[in-house]
Amino acid sequence: MGDVTHRLQLTPVAIREGAAVAATLFGGKPTAADHANVPTAVFSQPPIGTVGLSEEAALERYPEIEVYKTDFRPMKATLSGSTERTLMKLVVDRASQRVVGAHMVGDDAAEIIQGVGMR
Repeated sequence: MGDVTHRLQLTPVAIREGAAVAATLFGGKPTAADHANVPTAVFSQPPIGTVGLSEEAALERYPEIEVYKTDFRPMKATLSGSTERTLMKLVVDRASQRVVGAHMVGDDAAEIIQGVGMR
């Protein structure tokens, strides 16, 4: 379904859109798929994972934001002695303290960001 809607052409989105159509047509429960906060990834080297709003988009929606940035050494690198690092940024609505965007660059970022995107 998702590939013919001209929206996000991702398998999880298509599955959710199909479930919404089924609930609407056959379940008598009008349902719309929510396209906000869909985790996405770039399978590059290093991988990139992102969900929610960028800093720029958050500033358009919220009067004030806070941005938290960190880099860390993944736990799996401690025994191997690897010096690889992972970067992470959280974009937060200052008034509610709600995380409205999360962005990662580093090994497994594409997988980790899916958990960050859960509500």
